Amino acid sequence: MGGLGKTTLAKLAYNDTDQFDLKAWVHVSHDFDLVRVTKCIIEAITNAKYKLGSLDPMQCRLHELVKEKKLLLVLDDAWVIMGNISIRIQEKIVTKRPTEETRHVSLFCKVVNQILLKELGKSKSLHTLSIVDASFDEVLKQIGHSFERMRVLDLNGFSIQEIPESIGNLKHLRHLDLQHSRIESLPYSICSLHNLQTLNLNDCNNLLELPCGIGSLINLRYLLLKTTRLQVLPDSLCKLEKLQEIDLLWCDKFVVLPTNIGNLNNLRYLMLSRTRIEMLPASLCKLEKLQEIDLSFCMGLRVLPTHIGDLNNLHSLNIEGTSVEKLPDSICRLYNL
Repeated sequence: MGGLGKTTLAKLAYNDTDQFDLKAWVHVSHDFDLVRVTKCIIEAITNAKYKLGSLDPMQCRLHELVKEKKLLLVLDDAWVIMGNISIRIQEKIVTKRPTEETRHVSLFCKVVNQILLKELGKSKSLHTLSIVDASFDEVLKQIGHSFERMRVLDLNGFSIQEIPESIGNLKHLRHLDLQHSRIESLPYSICSLHNLQTLNLNDCNNLLELPCGIGSLINLRYLLLKTTRLQVLPDSLCKLEKLQEIDLLWCDKFVVLPTNIGNLNNLRYLMLSRTRIEMLPASLCKLEKLQEIDLSFCMGLRVLPTHIGDLNNLHSLNIEGTSVEKLPDSICRLYNL
């Protein structure tokens, strides 16, 4: 709710404290962009310009900056990810019970009992559920049935073997983090999450395939697949016109990119280091917004596309450890490299 002076009050508190090693004030805006916000946080902490890059390296840089430091971070005017009511539920300590207006819940309790699940079920406006240290089985059964307004679902670090079909009911979901899970596949219903912007499957070491209908995720911007067992990407992925990043680092089973990858008009980062690809599709040279290609240690790669010089915005091309012996003549047109 605007007009109550929340920002003014926050600024007074922000400027009056000296109990933190680092402080950062970042304006988020209505159109939440995870990469932009991460970049702004880094710049606010360092008080220096930071070159926009892919999400993973930026998050690693941010982690280095704040490691073992006390940080005061203010995200101003955050509408999409943040909200106005948050609850942290710890074992033996519940500072505030969930209500119909609760928007953000973090579970820190070892056992999620039926009473707590019933209380969570009342949170019809729940936007964020972060399960930090809780028994997941019972919560998993309820996802998709009670939390249909959820925007962020963070299951990072849980040994989940299967995601329920009911996840497709989370029509408002924008960020899904399944890092380090043990899933081998995703339910087809996930393709109905038309508002999803980030799908993080990094370190899902058993993941063998993506749903063939993944092209239905029309708002997807970040597809993070590091160290999965994928061999190919579905052809329908080439319909994702808003996709900005594909990360396949250390996917040592991955062999080929889709022929029509050139249809991904907004792709900026293509991370293929240590995959088994032997060639790049010719259509890749149509990706006018592409800024970074990492092909390091793709030892089977012997040639680059003839027209790679058409990638006018390419800033970084890493071919260390490949078998490429000769560069195409067109590469001389890459003035930003």
